[in-house]
Amino acid sequence: METVEKDFIKKGYSIIKPKDKDVIKNLHNFVISYLRKKISKNIPLNLNKLNNHINIEDVNSIRLDLYKNINSSKKFHEMYFRVFKPYLSKIIGDDISKQKKINLNIQLPQDFNSTLDLHADTFAGESPHEVITWLPLASVYKSNSMYVFPLDISKKIVSKIENYNTVGTDKILINYKKKLKFLKINYGEVLIFSANLMHGNKVNQTKD
Repeated sequence: METVEKDFIKKGYSIIKPKDKDVIKNLHNFVISYLRKKISKNIPLNLNKLNNHINIEDVNSIRLDLYKNINSSKKFHEMYFRVFKPYLSKIIGDDISKQKKINLNIQLPQDFNSTLDLHADTFAGESPHEVITWLPLASVYKSNSMYVFPLDISKKIVSKIENYNTVGTDKILINYKKKLKFLKINYGEVLIFSANLMHGNKVNQTKD
């Protein structure tokens, strides 16, 4: 059994360095091209510094327009799926159906509107057999990334989730704060994780 499968079974997620770096570069360049055309020709190739070129109040309109551009591009979808297919095939087989839309998130420093509360995707009715993919277009770390609870802790939280109906998920973060882990993913790496994994993000307190 390969590392990707072992990680996925043990932790509920796996950080992968795909072999086909050119595909990720092409996806990255698609987004850069859009940003330079719509916002400024000075947008840097390093998207960790995007916050120096756009304002927090403009993030959502930029995100929605870029989301539409991404999802109107058949080529973008094909390239995105190409990055993940070898690893999805090992975990769930070759008979794969995928979501029609690729979601997009931009998390600028101190943007209080781009946070996502602690959850598992199964809470929204997704299949417990679903595998989620994430391709960061910049290196992510600490609070500009997402946090997860390992699969065993996620299962423990879910088994007691009714206890938090009145006090809210913030109480979970307090009770299990030592188990919370922000994922460090370098540009060029990707993430796959289980729909059963508890995860979320917080206000970005980094400078990127």
